[in-house]
Amino acid sequence: METPSPTPAPPLDSETALRVASHQQNFGLGLIGGVVAMLLGTTLWVVITVVTNFQIGYMAVGIGFLVGFAIQKLGRGFEPRFRYLGAGLALLGCVLGNLFTGCEAVATSYKVSFGHVVSALTPSIAWVILSTTFSPMDILFYGLGAMAGWKYAVVPPRAPAAAPVSGPV
Repeated sequence: METPSPTPAPPLDSETALRVASHQQNFGLGLIGGVVAMLLGTTLWVVITVVTNFQIGYMAVGIGFLVGFAIQKLGRGFEPRFRYLGAGLALLGCVLGNLFTGCEAVATSYKVSFGHVVSALTPSIAWVILSTTFSPMDILFYGLGAMAGWKYAVVPPRAPAAAPVSGPV
């Protein structure tokens, strides 16, 4: 005797699907994931730049992707606030990448530790480091990084389920 297979659940109407998706969003978890991803991306940016002695602008896009992906997977959001978070954290990661790379250059130049330079940072010193190391190309790559954070921070939309066909075909 065969066991009957369970009948599949009927597809959700769009209003119910939206309500279910809204309850699955978690902005706080998306924020935490985005911050961790930003710090990881920033660290990679600094290490790669220091090791290669060359700043690779596409690292900004990598930070944006990393941040956006973390927010998307952990936050499971589709509202605009997830996009703003992704873009903002990606941009902050890019600025921090340049700032900490500059701090490493200062530390090397003055033969002090990186930690010593970072612990002595004030807003005015940070501004001097950032403005000294700034290049017009930074605007392009910061923008690309923020766009990647914006794009990947939300759950991609799914095609609606096909409505059941009724009547003769």
